Amino acid sequence: MRSLITFGLLSACCLGLTSCAQQMGSNVVVVDETYVHRYGVEVPRQDWRERGQNGKVISTLANGVTVTKNYSAGVLEGDTCYTFPHNQSIERVETYQNNQRVKETSFYHAGAPRREIAYQPNGCKRIVKWYENGAPQSIEEYDVNGFLTQCEYHDFDHQSDSWVHNGEGMRVERDEYGQLVCRDTIQGGAMISRATYHPNGSPREITPYHDGNVEGLLKSYYPAGEPNTLEEWVGGKQQGVTTVYRNGEKYAEVPYVRGAKQGVERHYRDGTTVTEEISWKEGKLHGPYTKYVGDTVMTDWYYQGEPVTRGNFEILIRSPQG
Repeated sequence: MRSLITFGLLSACCLGLTSCAQQMGSNVVVVDETYVHRYGVEVPRQDWRERGQNGKVISTLANGVTVTKNYSAGVLEGDTCYTFPHNQSIERVETYQNNQRVKETSFYHAGAPRREIAYQPNGCKRIVKWYENGAPQSIEEYDVNGFLTQCEYHDFDHQSDSWVHNGEGMRVERDEYGQLVCRDTIQGGAMISRATYHPNGSPREITPYHDGNVEGLLKSYYPAGEPNTLEEWVGGKQQGVTTVYRNGEKYAEVPYVRGAKQGVERHYRDGTTVTEEISWKEGKLHGPYTKYVGDTVMTDWYYQGEPVTRGNFEILIRSPQG
């Protein structure tokens, strides 16, 4: 989707390019283009440009998507349509007024609307979503800073699910069939926590947020409700010790620094007896990797992710690059 939007922004600036098979944005290649005058007559590219660039430009992309853009005097005006890959059904329509996008509507394969975003001149926007059966799902209003100010959500049976008023409340997300995906706590127009769910309805993850980043203790659970992990996050990155559980008992403690494993990771049996100690540095195995099996202790050595002998490890860490 992002690649297609990038393509849309670039193509208005690149009509003078001579090759139809060209790279347009990230991983989007135009393999064919047709120019149609506003009176419906197909014309060569140069003629279309010399006649004022009025009408349609129809582009076929290498990914199978057909893009139809409407121009008036060289600027986008009206609907720009994107099909599903290798299909003539419309997946998305962007509506422009004097080269400014004022609305974007996406569709299900059957043709029913899926989501509509209305962009206001003052920078605010309104998002409406529907379930695949056509029932309304949600109406959201965002201010110029992207904060959620007002919204109302409905379940698959059109019953009120949740709401946000003056930037405070609960946002409920469901998939197109009404299956619960997540519940977000909204405060001051921003999400401060998100709870995601397994298909059976039990919590999968409870994630705290601050200023758009994961911040605090992230808790995850197995479908039956037992704890899976307890993670510490700072500024959107794992920081501190992550505790991993199996069958309700502590299985591992994994240290992180700025999102990468750093320090000694320990694995346990019965929640208390250490079975493995694994040394990490900046996300790579670095140092001893020790396993405890009964009265036997087995140790392997690593240097920046590569297996080495203990002697070589000690030589390497004393080198200028160590």
